[in-house]
Amino acid sequence: MDFKYLQQAGYPIGQFRLLKRTEFYDNWDEVYASVPTETNDLQKLPGYYDLLDFNADGIIKSNEDTPPIGYSEIPQNTVNFTFGADYKGFSLMVQFYGVNNVNRYIPFNNFLNDTDVLFSHVADYWSKDNPDATSFLPRWKTQAENIGDYYLYDASYLRLKIVELSYTMNDLAWVKRAGFKDMRIFLNGNNLFFWSKLPDDREQTYSGGSATEGAYPTVKRINLGIEMTF
Repeated sequence: MDFKYLQQAGYPIGQFRLLKRTEFYDNWDEVYASVPTETNDLQKLPGYYDLLDFNADGIIKSNEDTPPIGYSEIPQNTVNFTFGADYKGFSLMVQFYGVNNVNRYIPFNNFLNDTDVLFSHVADYWSKDNPDATSFLPRWKTQAENIGDYYLYDASYLRLKIVELSYTMNDLAWVKRAGFKDMRIFLNGNNLFFWSKLPDDREQTYSGGSATEGAYPTVKRINLGIEMTF
């Protein structure tokens, strides 16, 4: 069988390939009637996702039923907008930076290593009374989680990178009398706002690992200063 979708040629470097989830198993009949998985088939339970047998060979394999999904971690597009204005000694500069066509896989695992930790993404979890939930049902000490591409996030973002407001006073008489050629007061900030579907800010950190690994946010800075030229 020719699995052209598994080839590297024609796809971006680092293209994500994952098992694809469909609907939930809502009851035991759906579990028993589902396509068997190559591993941990007997661990399937209602509340997990029914995975797609992509090549339709009657068994779900993690090395075959993994089509390209989304993009890689390297953005296909970047954009930078810079705006500025000056008026009577006042100066304002604003810079936005963003990327799109990019994904990141961030597994916020619940009950990882049998620890009693749950993340907010499972607040709206599946149950027989909530079949239209947005998350699978987390379970304690299960051998497998049929969740497919659940943790693949759209990593596009827009960041307010830099804002600076300043006032230059080189034409004021008292500045000259004090012996300065000019004086500038400024207030600026870096990485002030971040808009994204990501669960946290990961522009400069890797995506692997859990919530405690690689999730340190980009540092926000606010500066107030005076520049004086003699």
